[in-house]
Amino acid sequence: MQEETPEQVSKLRSGYSTGACATATSFAAARLLLADEVTSVATIELPRGEQVEFTLEECQRLDSKTAR
Repeated sequence: MQEETPEQVSKLRSGYSTGACATATSFAAARLLLADEVTSVATIELPRGEQVEFTLEECQRLDSKTAR
């Protein structure tokens, strides 16, 4: 059995996860398809309760069932 290597203390990463970004874009796409509301900002709540805003580069309806 190998010995465990000691943990190295390093600076924590910062930024938003892929899941947070996907949630924001999905929210904006759903709003566009279901309510026909175009938005340039999507606000979501992170697991720790913080509300964050994501500025969207693009949000457009491609047809009646598809948004990008």
